[in-house]
Amino acid sequence: MNHDQHMNQLRNAARAFLEVLQTTRALADKIPGFENIRVGTIGGLAVGHYIANRTTYVRSFPLQKSAPTDLGKKDIDIVISSPAEPKHVVDILKKEYPEVFIKRADIFFMEFEGRSIQVDLIPPEVLPYTPSGLIPIGLVNLPFLPYVGILNTLVSKAYCCGARASKQKNEQDAKDVIDLIDKLTGDRRPISVTPCQGAIIWKGLEYIAKHGNRSQGWVARWFNVQALLSQTASKLKVFGSRDEDENFEKALKLQVLKEFLCPKSLHIT
Repeated sequence: MNHDQHMNQLRNAARAFLEVLQTTRALADKIPGFENIRVGTIGGLAVGHYIANRTTYVRSFPLQKSAPTDLGKKDIDIVISSPAEPKHVVDILKKEYPEVFIKRADIFFMEFEGRSIQVDLIPPEVLPYTPSGLIPIGLVNLPFLPYVGILNTLVSKAYCCGARASKQKNEQDAKDVIDLIDKLTGDRRPISVTPCQGAIIWKGLEYIAKHGNRSQGWVARWFNVQALLSQTASKLKVFGSRDEDENFEKALKLQVLKEFLCPKSLHIT
């Protein structure tokens, strides 16, 4: 399967899954307020929407109940808001469509076009902040997919980079961040971010540089992080210049993170 076919299959699978959410009566009957949930497509599929020739890789299984295979690896990441709990949604779908939805080793799969495609349902609470652009499930206008915005996609990738279990996934996150920066800075202008977004990106600089092919300085210069530093430096009771006090930068970074990270975001100690 070539790249275009791969991405088209993923998009079609995402459309099919969202259509199931829209049309399965049991979800509305068993989850009060289900019609009010909001959804958004994030992760590798969202990156692939903004960046050409990007492939998203994870484990997948052939339809037969056998061992994992490296062929046709792919997944779908969908943010799904309250009142729907991902586990509850998964349990209902497995019961309603046992031949379509399966769970193996705590991983949720949907049978689609000859493959079992991994579907990750992500509550906003596990993200650094709730991305803008989530759409009520009833207003999702298929076949158009509800991608979160390109900047939110970039920030979510910066947040994940360095926290992955494998070197390959960390390298993919770093590459995604760098590619999205290149996409956003085609006119060579800095990217405007909120204090919360800037703090998340700054926290990820070390890992993006470690796993990517750009320096921390290259990444940071495209964002208005320096403005956050200037605003915060005067509040710090840190004496001495940067040359005199090697702890200045560390203390400043910690203060910015404590002041600007959104609630329910990263835990800074």
